[in-house]
Amino acid sequence: MRFVLKYIRGNKIKSFFIYFSFLVCIAIIIISNSLIETISNIETLQKKYQNSPYNIIIANSNSKQYSNIEKDKNISNLGLENFIGVSKDEKYLYQVIGTNYDNLLSTSKFIVGNFFQKKNDIILEKWTLEYLGLKPNINQEVNVVYKNEKGNIINEKCNICGIINDIPANKNIGLKVIYKDINFNKSNKFKIKLEYKKGTDLYSVLNRYEKKYGIDKRNIIMNASSPEEMNENLSTSLDINNIFKGIVFSILCILIIYSIINMSIRERIKIYSLIKALGANKFFVFKSILYELTMLYISAIPLGFLINDIFTKAVVRKIKFINTENIYLHNSTANLNLIVNNKQIFLSLLVMLLFVVIISFLIYLKIKNNNIVSGIITSYNLKKKYKFTRNIYLNYIIKDISTILIMVVTLSMLSSYFLLIRFNDYLSAEQEKMMVWDMYSYSDIKVAATDNNLNKSISREDLNKLKKVDGIKSIDHSRLIPGKIILQDQWKVNNKYFSNLNENSKDNYWKEYMGTNKNLHKRIVKGSVRAYNDDSFKQLKNFKTSGNFNLEALKKGNNAIIVIPKTDKNNFKNLPYGENVIDIKVGDTLKIMTPKSKIIENSYYNLNDDFNKYKINQFKVVGIAYGSYFENTRERTNPSLNIIITDNKFNDIYKTYDYRNLNIYMSNGYNIDNLYKEVDKVFIGRKNIITRNVRSETNQISQINSRKTVFSISVIVSLVVAILFFAANSISSLYEINKNDILTIRKLGASKKQIYKILILEWILLSVLLISGTFVLSKLSQDFVYYSRGISYEGIKNIYNYTNFIGICLVNIIPLLLVLFYKTNRSKN
Repeated sequence: MRFVLKYIRGNKIKSFFIYFSFLVCIAIIIISNSLIETISNIETLQKKYQNSPYNIIIANSNSKQYSNIEKDKNISNLGLENFIGVSKDEKYLYQVIGTNYDNLLSTSKFIVGNFFQKKNDIILEKWTLEYLGLKPNINQEVNVVYKNEKGNIINEKCNICGIINDIPANKNIGLKVIYKDINFNKSNKFKIKLEYKKGTDLYSVLNRYEKKYGIDKRNIIMNASSPEEMNENLSTSLDINNIFKGIVFSILCILIIYSIINMSIRERIKIYSLIKALGANKFFVFKSILYELTMLYISAIPLGFLINDIFTKAVVRKIKFINTENIYLHNSTANLNLIVNNKQIFLSLLVMLLFVVIISFLIYLKIKNNNIVSGIITSYNLKKKYKFTRNIYLNYIIKDISTILIMVVTLSMLSSYFLLIRFNDYLSAEQEKMMVWDMYSYSDIKVAATDNNLNKSISREDLNKLKKVDGIKSIDHSRLIPGKIILQDQWKVNNKYFSNLNENSKDNYWKEYMGTNKNLHKRIVKGSVRAYNDDSFKQLKNFKTSGNFNLEALKKGNNAIIVIPKTDKNNFKNLPYGENVIDIKVGDTLKIMTPKSKIIENSYYNLNDDFNKYKINQFKVVGIAYGSYFENTRERTNPSLNIIITDNKFNDIYKTYDYRNLNIYMSNGYNIDNLYKEVDKVFIGRKNIITRNVRSETNQISQINSRKTVFSISVIVSLVVAILFFAANSISSLYEINKNDILTIRKLGASKKQIYKILILEWILLSVLLISGTFVLSKLSQDFVYYSRGISYEGIKNIYNYTNFIGICLVNIIPLLLVLFYKTNRSKN
């Protein structure tokens, strides 16, 4: 021990480099473990809250299947739901749903009250309570009128026993629900919603359900965009996943330490060879190295925790300024704050200590493999040449190749990790954009009519009332009439896209989208003709694929814009990129059959409906868009083709005057929730009108993402610090151990210019290897994440960010060059 202390004091610079490396690595391990777990936690909670925490939904289940499934020890939460009826109230549209405790509160929490106690007890979400014009109090008597599954009208006097926070999945689609206690009648059919424990082999569980309990696999719905995502959600525990990331980071830090220590290996060989010559045994050498590194490591831990404390306090202060609405799961408020997992940090530090022992042994082996004489004589090998030559020039580079490779691997791994985090940030941003795309969340408030009578939708009177509401900046509106577009033989069709649409919709009321009409003997596809106001056409330009979107051109003749969905080879859904599902071109003529009646009868959804019920109109395509500005309602035509024409033209042809959709924008300085209440008041008592507070939905997601961004930036900062430190420290250490070699080369007659060439060549070699290694590692890791998590099925492109790549490479190689120039300038003396 005394020898180790003397060695550390005698080699202060080298010992300081090693100590400082330990300090930075320990601080980064502690910081990154906390931040990585926090980011993963927020992502998981956000997915569960916006969609559902359940992994599997089993439809049309009976009480016997339920009693068997509930015994499964792999299940962490089990929800039950059954449809009781739909309102027959004169004013209000709602559904009556039976539920158990877990399903009711899976993404909510009680504001006041308790679960059902009596048969006539009901529970309402806060926004449903406001919609029904009720006070926010429990123990109110409410008259509930609904039509049950048998077609009977039920009129019940019910008591409000509880009020819960709004359920996002309901609110996003404008679904108002009155919840009752679930009825376990043997004849009833349920939805069984299952959330499994981490580590569950889901597919073997489902196979057992099918074989043992007779569950039809067509009734099994997975709550994931792909099998890969489901596998990721369940096959690995979140804790194990984060522990693995922590261990990977610990190994990265160990590589940093080993690289720094390895640079002084020749000096160590010389010193320990002298000690061996003085009679020291082999165990003494190993013990001395182990004591030295362990002392430096342990002494760096307290300061590392202090740095972590300062850093995390700064992060916490930052997130306090981000107002975030709560996330509720299973009647609890989810934790969106910084998570400090002391067990995980301790494990990472323990892994690092284990590697300190391994490093000590590896260095000992290097020293052991040198005999005493060659170890003491460590001067530069001139190979019997007494002047500076190209061979010596190359030998200088080659002798450090192992050290250079370790540096390159370490920096490449650190840089790849940085790029992977940036890729995850990109995925989060794209997922938020895809949510806006899928939900048509382009305005602040949406209003949509669902009545099958097109002339009993949103009237001009309604529109005028809205224009008088204080706080509304503008209102975009759309009218429509559903139809069936007759396809021309020369148009190429993405048959897989429409086959998938047909398969997924055939059991619903809107049935298939594409097929052959028996009367026309031609293929037809369901679509619509829509009228946009002038401002809506300006918004439609954001979805332009090709052609002319000029309003003046659209007002002439029978000119129209057609919305043609796009998709790619990995998807069967409408995407904001890809290829058109039908290759209609600008200048083509469209023939569309539209119902003569203004009532959308159920027969309309049949592709072979009576031909005499329709009239045919023709339109000339002057522009093509890939997306609709207004969302779907009853007609469900957005995944298909939609023809867009001007308001006046629509009036002349179709004589349909009520509006189907409104997109409302708020003036600055107004509260969105208060404005939404005022908009909702206009449509009180209108069962066929659905309103949506889009701004409130997107604000909550943006707030959560802002908090996640703070944590992500903190990880990035810690990584960049590690990269800058290691790059500067490594090249500085490499130069220090080569000072004697440079001195020898200069004595052999090398000029200052030649010395510069040697160092520049070494920097170029380092840079080329580093750039190549970073690109290969980062590209492989990005592709692995993209395909293993099933991101391709979400409609998000796998884009490699070359700007981030170039940036992180510059962060690596510029410090290398600057330190080299600094050291070289000092060597002139």
